[in-house]
Amino acid sequence: MSRRGKYEYSIWVMPNGRAARNVAKTILDISKSNGTVSFDPHVTLLGYISGDRQDIIKKTRRLSSKLCRMPIRFGGVSHSGRYTMPLFIKMRASPELFRAHRLAEKEFEARSTKFAPHMSLMYASLAKSRRLKLLSGIDANYFGDGFNADTIRLYARRWEGKEWKKVTSFKIR
Repeated sequence: MSRRGKYEYSIWVMPNGRAARNVAKTILDISKSNGTVSFDPHVTLLGYISGDRQDIIKKTRRLSSKLCRMPIRFGGVSHSGRYTMPLFIKMRASPELFRAHRLAEKEFEARSTKFAPHMSLMYASLAKSRRLKLLSGIDANYFGDGFNADTIRLYARRWEGKEWKKVTSFKIR
């Protein structure tokens, strides 16, 4: 079955306050200076969701009603060879965040790979030497200690695309 023209959905935990402002500025600066795509700062709660858009929105709303505000704490910056996280902010393990991920998996009847929460600063395929050079210019203290998450958003993109578009947003209690 071809995925051409179909959508992939993802649920993101959104930062707020200083973390949101400073991470967003860093993502924009990196994307402009490297000719890469810009995106909203986020921690992916659950990705690779497919199906009927209205059904996915209903499930996301239901999920939001089961979630409580959760502390998200940063644990430094790092890099990897993955396109979606060549530069990223590490997250400290949080029972609330892992609980939210398990609830999302249950709501969407999904089994994801190992949950490794992070906040990407760039999407690109880069050589290790280039990642290390970019990483050396990032001050992890600029982002603060983290944030208290109070919002999840549903985003969508075409399977063959790279640009995510906001579908809807829900507050969590």
